[in-house]
Amino acid sequence: MSTLSPLDLPDLIAFWDFQGAPGEDLVAKGAVRYRLRERNGPIFRSGDGVFGPQSIWLSRRTWLEIPHRACPALHRTGDDSAVTVLAWINRYRQKNDASDGPLSPEAIAGIWNETENQRQYCLFLNITITGGAPDNVSGHVSHTGGPTAGRRYCEDVSAGRTPVPFLEWCMVGFSFDGAFARSYFNGRCDENPGFNPFPYPGQLFAAKADFTVGAVHRSGEMGNWYRGLLGGLAVYARALSDVEINQLAIATLAMTVKT
Repeated sequence: MSTLSPLDLPDLIAFWDFQGAPGEDLVAKGAVRYRLRERNGPIFRSGDGVFGPQSIWLSRRTWLEIPHRACPALHRTGDDSAVTVLAWINRYRQKNDASDGPLSPEAIAGIWNETENQRQYCLFLNITITGGAPDNVSGHVSHTGGPTAGRRYCEDVSAGRTPVPFLEWCMVGFSFDGAFARSYFNGRCDENPGFNPFPYPGQLFAAKADFTVGAVHRSGEMGNWYRGLLGGLAVYARALSDVEINQLAIATLAMTVKT
């Protein structure tokens, strides 16, 4: 069995394994020691983890954040626009969601403030506005911080075609290399002709937004809640290769543990 971990790949900015007591800041491993702070917590810990005996359980009205001035390395703009975001998730469906109804987009992590037109990048689930499949992996990117020209919303997104299942551990993520955004599901680029990979040449917007996990600011308040367990989160200062992402998925999805 491979022992590859997110810490082993070059150009890691920050990795959170979500081990720690409720109410405490979650301190990153890697090049920086950025602290994710609970908002509207304490956030429940589940005895079901990937990189240790627990994970965090996010639902409506709970999220984590780092103020934008406190995380300069996570801001990917100018000549340093390249980025990869990977997350280890176990999705839950809320009881008040209609079993046969569409779910709202779910924000996992990124620098993305729609209210103030301060978008940069963000890993989402379930962005279907451009042609992605329901419950897909989506990588939002922005050159301008605002909506796509001539559109109400930002539609610049790599949208996969595979639904992310509920109640099982998965690795989801996306990368941006200055030319394309690519969404990944369980270690493979989830190709969707015309939508993933998504051509988007240029640099990302110099957003003055916080780094948030589990939700983003939109329509004047926090929303687009991710609902489920989060067992790990890694951000890299480059677009990882397909091989690297695949090898990491194979190694880490074999590590899920319950206590």
